[in-house]
Amino acid sequence: MKAITVVLHRLLLGAMTAWLFVFPLISGHAFGQVRENEHENDGGKVYVMSNFPTGNTVMVFNRAEDGKLAQIQEVATGGLGSGAGVLPPPLPPNRPGPDPLQSQDALVMTENGRFLLVVNAGSNEISVLAADDGKLKLSDKVPSGGQFPVSIAVHNNLVYVLNEGESPDHAMGGVGNITGFSLDDAGKLHAIPNSARVLGPDTGVSDVLFSPDGRQLIVTEMFTNKIDVFQMVEGRPDRMTSISSNNPTPFGASFGRDNVLAVTEIDVITVDGRRTGVANASTTSSYRLTPDGSLQPVSKAIPSNRTGSCWVRFSRDGRFAYTGDTGAGTISIYSVSPEGKLSLQGLANTGGAFSAPVDLDVTPDGKFLYVVIPFGLIEHVPPLLPLPAEPVGRIQGYRIEQDGSLTPVTTVGGVPFHAQGIVAR
Repeated sequence: MKAITVVLHRLLLGAMTAWLFVFPLISGHAFGQVRENEHENDGGKVYVMSNFPTGNTVMVFNRAEDGKLAQIQEVATGGLGSGAGVLPPPLPPNRPGPDPLQSQDALVMTENGRFLLVVNAGSNEISVLAADDGKLKLSDKVPSGGQFPVSIAVHNNLVYVLNEGESPDHAMGGVGNITGFSLDDAGKLHAIPNSARVLGPDTGVSDVLFSPDGRQLIVTEMFTNKIDVFQMVEGRPDRMTSISSNNPTPFGASFGRDNVLAVTEIDVITVDGRRTGVANASTTSSYRLTPDGSLQPVSKAIPSNRTGSCWVRFSRDGRFAYTGDTGAGTISIYSVSPEGKLSLQGLANTGGAFSAPVDLDVTPDGKFLYVVIPFGLIEHVPPLLPLPAEPVGRIQGYRIEQDGSLTPVTTVGGVPFHAQGIVAR
């Protein structure tokens, strides 16, 4: 087993025996149905992948001008999600844990906003959902070109999927790869011949993304502590170079302004044959992508002093970077200099260590940040209450202030415990 769930063990062990409520898993409306008044006070949309093992879906939320969310639709992807992962020891065996895909960019949107692309990790497929008429609908579904797809990169009509090779909760040894597709104007995917590249066994690949100009494709490898850079030639990966991460276990990656790349580093150790995050040891590094396509370090392993800082996004002006700290129940806030240097500035609380935030995104207007919280609120709970098989969580929204700080503005529940992947528009 190679789960790296990084929720603090003692806090989580006490809470896992303390669930009081069993929340409904799927909202009452049918897949694809749109609620009335969906465009009232419309400021945009937020999309979340449910990752249901019996039928993956994308949940659609209307975003009001003040940042508040209301669910308006849920659309089937035609494939299967992975469902929940499992918790690491010393927690009870066979209990569900958050972060089942251990990846960033499981759900992405094309630059023009016309299509969403989503991984179906349980059926080894990716789906395209059209979003250009105000209503989300399935457009296409194809094999991912490997086993257990976890992340997708898109640039113009070029799409690359990252296949982890195996569920992170399974035995070691699966071989990861990347595979390319072209996306046409009708929302159909077409496999690119000779585009697949093998990344090796038990690499723990976590994120794939294009450089801003599309000339490079970047992959993070958690368990080999590498960051790969492929030079793209006529839509295919060509020469690859790899650099060692500044701290163990590179996870999420994101580009800010002027080709500055931020990469989170969880710092994972192996205990009794299982991987787990080191408490309060996560860091974030920044690099500048040079004209020749190489990564030049700018800030090396700047501590967040948090556990499991996995996901990273920049503010739209590039002045701040935010990391989702799964094991600490916080969002770390970094200031970013014009040169790309990171400085830890503060944090926002997502509900304590047990909240375990797993994914986040920033709206195009730069006003709001939204984060997926797998665990619902728990209070006044008697001890030793059995844990429901499928507890649910919520989305927490924050207004981004001028100084980069985060002010809570909305909370919406009904989100599956195993949800992962969020796009804010």
